[in-house]
Amino acid sequence: MIIGSDTRSFVQSEADKQAFTDQNTTVDGPARSDTMMVLHADGKNSYAVSFPRDLYVNIPGHGKGKINAAFNEGRKRSSTP
Repeated sequence: MIIGSDTRSFVQSEADKQAFTDQNTTVDGPARSDTMMVLHADGKNSYAVSFPRDLYVNIPGHGKGKINAAFNEGRKRSSTP
C-alpha cells in the first residue's frame, strides 16, 4: 500500500503559509491521506490500483465517510483481548 500525506509540517515562513494553507488545511491540522494506492509488484506484470480520496466508504463505528477520513481516524483497538 502506498499512502501520500497532505501534511503541512514543512511550512516555516509566512510566504509558505499563504502558498500552502487555507482555512481548511492548516499547519496545525491533522495529516490526511491525499493518495492511496495498492501496488502489485510482479516484474513486467506489475500494476497499481488508485483509490480516490473522496471515495465514500463505510467506516466502522462512524458510518459513511470519505476514505481519507477513515485513514485519519486510524485503527481503533478493542478493550477486550
